[in-house]
Amino acid sequence: MRVPRPLILLPLTLACATALPVLASDVTVTGAAGANGRDGHPATPGGPGQSAAATNKPAPDPANSATALGGRGGAGGSGDRPGAAAGAGGAGGNATATTVTTNG
Repeated sequence: MRVPRPLILLPLTLACATALPVLASDVTVTGAAGANGRDGHPATPGGPGQSAAATNKPAPDPANSATALGGRGGAGGSGDRPGAAAGAGGAGGNATATTVTTNG
């Protein structure tokens, strides 16, 4: 009796898939920079940087990592007259990073 081909390939496929090494992954997310302030009288402040969140999926490799970098705040505008106050720089964005290592 002849065994159908799909029944032979399935155990081979599963054996190959479980023999592959587990590779670490790295996730990096960077928030966008804030808008620069407008020059003039009065000068306007720079906008805030965008927040960033990076999450790495649970995996057994302890080398997994997640990095989040909040965007930089925008530069404050310049005063257009002598003695005019410049705008304040914008706040940098918040950053949150999470990575999980599992056993097995």
